[in-house]
Amino acid sequence: VSAITWRDMASMKAAQKALYRDDLALAVDILKLRNTLNRERVVMLSLTASDGADQARLMPVLEREIAGITAIASRLQGYRTAVAEDAAQFAQMDALLRDYTGVRDGVVLPALKAGRRAEASAAIIGPLQARFEALRHVADSAGDQQLAQADKRMEASAAMVERAQDTIVAANVIAAAIGIALVLLLDRVIAGPLRGAMEVARRVAAGDLTVSIPRTGARDEVGQLLDSLDAMVTAW
Repeated sequence: VSAITWRDMASMKAAQKALYRDDLALAVDILKLRNTLNRERVVMLSLTASDGADQARLMPVLEREIAGITAIASRLQGYRTAVAEDAAQFAQMDALLRDYTGVRDGVVLPALKAGRRAEASAAIIGPLQARFEALRHVADSAGDQQLAQADKRMEASAAMVERAQDTIVAANVIAAAIGIALVLLLDRVIAGPLRGAMEVARRVAAGDLTVSIPRTGARDEVGQLLDSLDAMVTAW
């Protein structure tokens, strides 16, 4: 029983660690989203202040950052949460991200590609910046909440395992006490009468026919042996 219980506890702890890894992975993706958005804004601002060869060099960098944001956003949409507060928070973050990318794709990128650098710069430090700040605030809160949730799950898992270990120890102590009691009972019921019977048999074999045969009243093998010894001594 103890071995099975220990195995179940190990499985339970592994499951809790998996949940922790999910929470941690989600928090890391949220942090990556914020950092990638920040890098993207830096590249776009650099594009507004550059031309010619620098623009040709920076545009592929901007495309990579945009692709990174798209990939992270896709992963975030794949997460599922059972807590209503988390669901509302992630829905808000998703809406803010769509709003941010709408300004970027609808205003900033077309202006950059058309060479309207002043227009692009004004959009980046204006409406795009405001949306980035709002998104960063929600992302920071969501990331902190996921880390706190992961810590809470691990603490609950550790406490559950400790309680199970204490239960196993107590159960083993009780089982050991019951085992000792059974041994003592068996000694009294079986081993004790058997030792008495052996002593009687040795005395009878030595010629002592005055020996007193203990009567247990039991109908088991020990009782039958004592009855046989009594009958033998009485017949002599």
